[in-house]
Amino acid sequence: MSIIKCPECGHQVSDQARTCPSCGIDIAGHITKCPHCNEIVFNNQPMCPNCHVALQPVAPLRVAPVMSSASEANPESSDVSERQSSSRRKGVWGVLVVAFVIALSIVLLGAYFYYHTQRQNELEAYENAMQSSEPAVLQNYLDMYVNAPIAHRDSVEAHLLLLKQVDVDWANAVATRSKSSLLQYLKKYPNSVHQTEAKLLIDSLDWVSAGQVNTPEAYQTYLQEHSDGAHYDEAQTAYDRLMALVLSPADRELVIHYMTAHFSNLALKDTQPNVHYTFGEDWQIEKQEVDNGVYIYKVGFVAHKKVETSDVEPRTEVTIYNVTASVTPEGKVSDVEMQKAAQ
Repeated sequence: MSIIKCPECGHQVSDQARTCPSCGIDIAGHITKCPHCNEIVFNNQPMCPNCHVALQPVAPLRVAPVMSSASEANPESSDVSERQSSSRRKGVWGVLVVAFVIALSIVLLGAYFYYHTQRQNELEAYENAMQSSEPAVLQNYLDMYVNAPIAHRDSVEAHLLLLKQVDVDWANAVATRSKSSLLQYLKKYPNSVHQTEAKLLIDSLDWVSAGQVNTPEAYQTYLQEHSDGAHYDEAQTAYDRLMALVLSPADRELVIHYMTAHFSNLALKDTQPNVHYTFGEDWQIEKQEVDNGVYIYKVGFVAHKKVETSDVEPRTEVTIYNVTASVTPEGKVSDVEMQKAAQ
């Protein structure tokens, strides 16, 4: 067994192989070696395509013994022999011409199919490159199809430059960590491969901003702008928690009522007679969460303690206190501190 060059496609193949693995043509039993140039050819070819020597044996001409006297005596027999010899030579040349035409047709047909296949492959690669958003895909097309149509190469190069510019702008937008820069990038490149990533960054920036402000309005803005945001549930929880701490007019009225009742009770228990308390309008009330869903009110206000004396000259003594206290929603007052104000 030896390795030969396929007579059809030129690829290396074993002379014992049934067919050529490259072009599929039959090999074993269908090839021979040209006795003149040693080229491997098909054994059914009339002549060698390399040196053009006839491969099929030509029947030897039967030449009658030369008899001078007979030839001279019968000139018609000599003419017949010459015509037969000429006919045989024409026959050999005819075979050679036919074989050449067949070989040329095979070469041209192979070249056509090769060119058509290459053209189809280039067209598919071009369409794929123009639809891709990966610079590596476009660069691979330019490297593989150096002889592609100029219009195709120009289009791919322009697309590649645009993608590289998109990447530069993306890097700049990310480096700034600015919502406005990211929004500007999305407006400029609405179909960018970084679109999802940009939206996630904007979502993250808005969430951090809402947490820093930490007001119901800030969380409400996040919820409105990011209905499918990554932190939507967290924002909703934070919004509900802060809204629960907002002091309603009913809460304010209830706390003042509890504190007024508390000081009325203090007045009744005071050792001094005729004691009563009045209060200013500047009540400072803050609702605080002390446990999960449990709230108290921190209160600050000014109380005037008035004591009416029954001496010879009745008079009213007024003492001003700065008061702080804690009040539960159920009306329990605790942590009452009264500091006498400077008068």
